[in-house]
Amino acid sequence: MQNTVRIICQNKKCCKSFFVWKSIIKRKIPRFCCRDCQKVFTRSEDYIVERFWKQVIVCEHGVYCDRCCWIFSGFCNVDGYGYFYYPGEKSYTNYVRAHVF
Repeated sequence: MQNTVRIICQNKKCCKSFFVWKSIIKRKIPRFCCRDCQKVFTRSEDYIVERFWKQVIVCEHGVYCDRCCWIFSGFCNVDGYGYFYYPGEKSYTNYVRAHVF
C-alpha cells in the first residue's frame, strides 16, 4: 500500500475512508468515495451558498454597506448579467440572491 493514500469522504453523512493512488493525487485530491456522495454534497444548500458567495466581491466598506454595489465575478452574459448555476436551474445572480438565499 505504498503507492496509495487514505482519504476520508467529505460528505458529512458518509465519512468513509478510501484509498487513492498517489499518481491521481498529484493531479487533484479526490474528495468523495463515490459519485452518489459527490451528488449529495454538491446539491446541499450549504455548498451552493458557499459557491455563490465565493463569486461575489464585497465593497471595501464591508458587508453592511448600503452605499455600494457588490460585483459578481462569476460568469456574465454579453449584456453583463451574471449567471449562477445551481442544480436544476440557471438563473440571473440578482434573482438567485434575492429569492433563494
